[in-house]
Amino acid sequence: MSGQNSAFCAPARTSLFRHISSLRASVLTGALAAASSMPAHAALDANVQIVDSGNLVSGLYGQIISNVSAALSDWGRHLVGSAKIDVEFNVTDTLATAAASSRASAYIGDQGGIHVYGAGMAYKVDTGVDVNGATPDIEILCNPNYLRNELWFDPDPTLRQLGVPTDKTDAMSVFIHEVGHALAFNGWGSSVDGSLPGNYASTWDINTVFKGGELFFVGSNAVKLYGSDVPVTIGSNYHIGNASGVRSDLLSDVMNGVSFVRGSRYDISSLDLAMAKDMGVSVLAVPEPATLWLTVAGLVAIGVVTRRRQVTLPA
Repeated sequence: MSGQNSAFCAPARTSLFRHISSLRASVLTGALAAASSMPAHAALDANVQIVDSGNLVSGLYGQIISNVSAALSDWGRHLVGSAKIDVEFNVTDTLATAAASSRASAYIGDQGGIHVYGAGMAYKVDTGVDVNGATPDIEILCNPNYLRNELWFDPDPTLRQLGVPTDKTDAMSVFIHEVGHALAFNGWGSSVDGSLPGNYASTWDINTVFKGGELFFVGSNAVKLYGSDVPVTIGSNYHIGNASGVRSDLLSDVMNGVSFVRGSRYDISSLDLAMAKDMGVSVLAVPEPATLWLTVAGLVAIGVVTRRRQVTLPA
């Protein structure tokens, strides 16, 4: 979950692209093999291309494809639009864990003299328009050692019924988190205070405010649901929650920027959906605040029971 700032494309008033040059000695393209078993209400299907120039995780290709595809489908259950999302999954040791972004951005409009852009993935889902054509819609980067040694791949990630080993991090949770970054939780703002590098911003950037030495997400739907401005992870923009104090209530959220607990699963929350709606993503529904607090209370209670050694989150 590091390097979020470089995840969005360089700004312009038209569709944007970020090209990555690399040797691609081994490429596996796979449509979701278990498409027939996916829930009928899923709005997102995946076409996953694995770029693994050193054949470092060749034994995991099928598991990567199934878990990434299921993560996309999981987000799709909550969205209005439908799309086939082309994913480039890049195995690389240039980062310690994982990161993700849309490969292009779409111009949304101006706000207060700032040119605002949304993630290309969200734009494709909402409008049906593919802003970068044949280029993959999103890119996920993942360290090979993290894939081999830390992550546990659910053999049936659409059901998610098996227990996660207590010495492993749930891969499905990680990929849900990364798809969240590709969908909306991303931008160009400073990792500390959200300050912009120029007169352009993402839909996340325009919904954040730095005050009292902290950064907050202040979209109206999220604030209504959470009951106050939503704390952004200190020093790690594009995530929510912090390690201690009154900000620690969001550690159970899949988009938290502190840690995942080994042996635990993380799911898309009502707050994640409210934030996505604030960022212009068309979601099916956002529950009322009372529902959110019941959910959070349940997750916190579960977290107390299942807590194991924490590990640093992916980007």
